[in-house]
Amino acid sequence: MGDTGRGIPADKLEAIFDVFVQVDVAIDRSRGGLGIGLSLVRALVGLHGGSVRAQSEGLGHGSSFVVELPLSGAAAAAPDAGLAGASAGASGTGCLARRIALVEDNADARHTLQQLLSAMGHTVVTASNGPEGLDLITTYRPDVAFVDIGLPGIDGFELARHARRLLGGHKLRLVALTGYSSAAVRSAAMEAGFDLHLVKPCPPEKLAEAVATLD
Repeated sequence: MGDTGRGIPADKLEAIFDVFVQVDVAIDRSRGGLGIGLSLVRALVGLHGGSVRAQSEGLGHGSSFVVELPLSGAAAAAPDAGLAGASAGASGTGCLARRIALVEDNADARHTLQQLLSAMGHTVVTASNGPEGLDLITTYRPDVAFVDIGLPGIDGFELARHARRLLGGHKLRLVALTGYSSAAVRSAAMEAGFDLHLVKPCPPEKLAEAVATLD
């Protein structure tokens, strides 16, 4: 990460942990990236009961990041028992590990979301377009499917309609994970068969909640 700038208030420095927030970059975005990395780091550390904070004295002084993790007395005395407990369910969510399908055409977003959901203890399989996503969902028969709306091949609405028809009575939570936030899109998603509509950028805790509240 680049310098944070001299005199920036603490709340502005804290904002770099928000999803899709980046420091100033060249107009051609030659450094790339989606602005997801720090949010992912904070989410993963938070799942372990820890915290992350950024520090900088201003322009030209660089930046440092401090990660703090709790040390459990029981885990320190019996690390094997601690590992066993962590594997019993999805980390930090209080629910069972789920089978999740993720259909997202942006490679960086797909990889990041897969890592995040996997770190929560779930098994995640992915597809990059509508037809592949439909085949994945009907074959893999997951517990939860996160589906983007703007997909190549067939869009998320068509995917949801076909999936509901082909899966019959299979219990599946379909979650629309999209940048389209209008009431019309939300209504269309519900009509197509989605159970939930989440708007990007979606905080990690919202993703965890969407899985943890599965009936």
